[in-house]
Amino acid sequence: MYPEWLDETEDEILQRMLSNVPDEWDKREGSFIYDVLKPIAIERKLQNDRIKELLDLHYVKTSTGLILDRLIESRTPLKREEARFAKGKVQIVGLPGTFIPKGTMYMGILTSEYEQFIEFEQMQDAVIGADGVVVVDVEAMQAGELGNIPAGSIQLAEPIVGVADVDNPEKFYDGADEESDDDYRQRYFTYMQNSGNDGNIAQYTQWLTQMEGVGGFHIIPNWNGPNTVKVVIIDRNKMPASPELVTATQQYLDPIPGQGYGQAPIGHFVTVESAEPFNLDIDTTLELDTGVILANIQPQIEQTIEEYRKAIAFKEMLIRISRIQNIIVDTPGVLDYTNLTINGGTGNITIPENCVPIIRSIILR
Repeated sequence: MYPEWLDETEDEILQRMLSNVPDEWDKREGSFIYDVLKPIAIERKLQNDRIKELLDLHYVKTSTGLILDRLIESRTPLKREEARFAKGKVQIVGLPGTFIPKGTMYMGILTSEYEQFIEFEQMQDAVIGADGVVVVDVEAMQAGELGNIPAGSIQLAEPIVGVADVDNPEKFYDGADEESDDDYRQRYFTYMQNSGNDGNIAQYTQWLTQMEGVGGFHIIPNWNGPNTVKVVIIDRNKMPASPELVTATQQYLDPIPGQGYGQAPIGHFVTVESAEPFNLDIDTTLELDTGVILANIQPQIEQTIEEYRKAIAFKEMLIRISRIQNIIVDTPGVLDYTNLTINGGTGNITIPENCVPIIRSIILR
């Protein structure tokens, strides 16, 4: 809410200035006085807009970028989450005894959503074993969620003598984009709305809000008797937490059970676990507008459904089929749909406790 004078339009400013000029002078459009005052009104409107922008920067709700960072960091221990590098394991098949040095480069084959390749670097020296196989750790050269490539999506950047094939048996993990203004702002509000003390749920909420890499959590008190606390977490991409993130969170909260060497008070026995994945299979038949090709609109539908999944992860217990319906019919080029099912059913899907929904397949016909 701004002062009334800041919301004046360019024309209102001009008319106000003209009203202060005596009527004996020519004030019609095109007159000398009008032409002199018109640029002043334009500049005054621009000045008012900049004043509003400056006022917005004083509040967490409306500030952005570096100013938002400074506001939140001056009031809380929270910092904006930086982009993270994806990591994973690559299985190499070839001649026993073949040496593959640290720094060997691999190429991730990305989906059409990104239309680019991403490079991965091998993190240690390796030698193919007697069984013709060795598994190595790799890390993305570019930070961001795009490094979380699906299983079976990697290849050598350049051929290596003695190597017959490479593969990533599992999807890569831990890649995350820099935290957005909206997500950072929401984390700040969550922290400020929980006045924690003496290890109550509000204080666990504050601790977990500060934990790097954690994108959501459930706190379960007395889950295994008095003074026991279970914390179930997901990562910033709203996916099950990696073993590394679970371990780091355990070390942060309660590294030696009950001894008070972490954030948890003495006598609190904290167990940190990852959420279990709950797979979703979506299937429907589309009626498309003339000239529209299914392959061209499928990525947009998939992306919008994924955004919906992230928005409700660890917040709602239902996947609403009406939301999926709206996403489909709101996609440009789609006229209608039939036979929409989620996991074979035509109704809402209940997400089991401490599970996070994962899109396993979207089949569009």
